[in-house]
Amino acid sequence: MMEPNGYWARFWDKRMSRRRMLGGVMVAGGGLAAAALVGCSSDSTTSTTTATEGKPVTGGSLTRTAQFEIQGGQLDPHTIPTTWTQDYKLWYQSLLIQDPLTLDLNGQLAERWEVVSPTEYVFHLRRGVMWHNKPPVNGRELVANDVVFSMERIRTNNPRFISRSALVSVDQITAVDPYTVYGRGKTAHYMQINVAVTPFNNPNVVKALRLLINHQEMLEAIGKTYLGGGSHGQLLPVSLTTWDLTQQEYETYAEWRPGKDAAIRDALALLSSAGFTAANPLSFELLGRVENPGDYLSAEVELLQSQWRQNSQGILKPTLRTVDQATINTVQTNRQYQVMKAGNGGIANDPDSHFSAIVATGGSRNYMGYSDATLDGMITRQRQEFDLAKRKALIKEINVYLIDHGPITMDLQYLNAAAASNRVHGYVPEGELPTIYNGDLYDDIWVTG
Repeated sequence: MMEPNGYWARFWDKRMSRRRMLGGVMVAGGGLAAAALVGCSSDSTTSTTTATEGKPVTGGSLTRTAQFEIQGGQLDPHTIPTTWTQDYKLWYQSLLIQDPLTLDLNGQLAERWEVVSPTEYVFHLRRGVMWHNKPPVNGRELVANDVVFSMERIRTNNPRFISRSALVSVDQITAVDPYTVYGRGKTAHYMQINVAVTPFNNPNVVKALRLLINHQEMLEAIGKTYLGGGSHGQLLPVSLTTWDLTQQEYETYAEWRPGKDAAIRDALALLSSAGFTAANPLSFELLGRVENPGDYLSAEVELLQSQWRQNSQGILKPTLRTVDQATINTVQTNRQYQVMKAGNGGIANDPDSHFSAIVATGGSRNYMGYSDATLDGMITRQRQEFDLAKRKALIKEINVYLIDHGPITMDLQYLNAAAASNRVHGYVPEGELPTIYNGDLYDDIWVTG
């Protein structure tokens, strides 16, 4: 798609308050998952090709440095975790785009939008947005039915479409006319335990495993040694720190409290109540994702195994199996594991996305088989709250509830550093948070003739 005045590179003037719930899922479901899947070119690229002013020049090569290889060699963003599709914004666009620092929404394919009610949104598309001149669209104009098709595909009830939970709150998506889309909502690296298998369906076993993790040791041995730092966390990524508990608040809970004596005592009592003792130990497989032998992922999962063995005084006997990302993907999809240390994440940079996808009943990335009606109700209530301060309070309640009941936690929160090769043209840092959750980290796109 080509538009004058730097169309692709800019945030649009239209801004929106916290009334972003359905709009937010339009970013989540349509974001890199491409609400309309339109290829585009950007005025922000640098070209060595000369051209007569006003006349574009075809040809040349577009080079893009990437943090992730294209998973499986395919380009379908609806079937790939959004943390792996950062580069896909070069050829896919969405209705809205989210500012990673403020979480404000800005128009992209949508020129403007209206909040008809707390559960109803109307999106008005930009006119003159053209598909590439390739079958089956053959250069025709983007219309509302294209957006509806893409949204409906994203929420297909099939495990392939792992971002479908982003649209869980959407009841209806229709094309009002060629340039208007109506949406109505139904309502205004983790340690993951498979609670669908015995004995991990016993909440006491789940709680004991969490209490026996020494987070302080993880920060020292892994965070400082391999990553230059780290922090406490449970479910929300570092890019959502302002929605999470503070470091001091985490350390008021037994799992993170410095000094493990009390936590170990409580954990051993929980294991005993579930029938596990030194005479009757709990043996299970700990599955971990590793990129290269000896890397920080290896060291982290090996330390987790060691902590469980030592702190449980021999009651826990985890056997470690490390695999690559492709195997993790298959295992997660089929729920064929007991305890796993691997990546997961929400579909958009908003707390609701992480709650709905990972821990809500039936969430598309809830690989743990976890279901809790109380938690589901709490997630629904925060989704319906449009007052920012009140919503943050509700989200804090969810975080605290998960500490006591959830089968997922982080042994440490990674701090992701951004780096650029000296081959990158026109290096320009973006934003203030150097993490992979914030989209483009630097200006690493260029064109040569």
